[in-house]
Amino acid sequence: ATLDAELRRQHDSNPIVQTIRQLLAESKDGKWSGSASQLMAAGQRLCNQYIAPTTQKLGLSLKKLDAALLDYDGIIHDSTSHGTAGSTHHFYRSAPSWMDEAEDQQELLPM
Repeated sequence: ATLDAELRRQHDSNPIVQTIRQLLAESKDGKWSGSASQLMAAGQRLCNQYIAPTTQKLGLSLKKLDAALLDYDGIIHDSTSHGTAGSTHHFYRSAPSWMDEAEDQQELLPM
């Protein structure tokens, strides 16, 4: 397999990725927010496994996954820090690029 295909396979088989995809599939608006421990609990529910050894490790893994989540899945991840109380992670689907184009076209149509 090419490196790209191998990276993609690793991404697709990552339980963290699978958990995030499933959470967004379940949500009505394609968004999910929660703490690392809530994400861990979701992983146990959806993948029947611990998706990271600790919530800290999960946070580090998410940082590394950011680019791939956006490239492969069109999922944007950001987080808001609460100091010592940890962070809330936010996942949402980025609007497909064709939507932007459709909006641009509408502006050109005569009324």
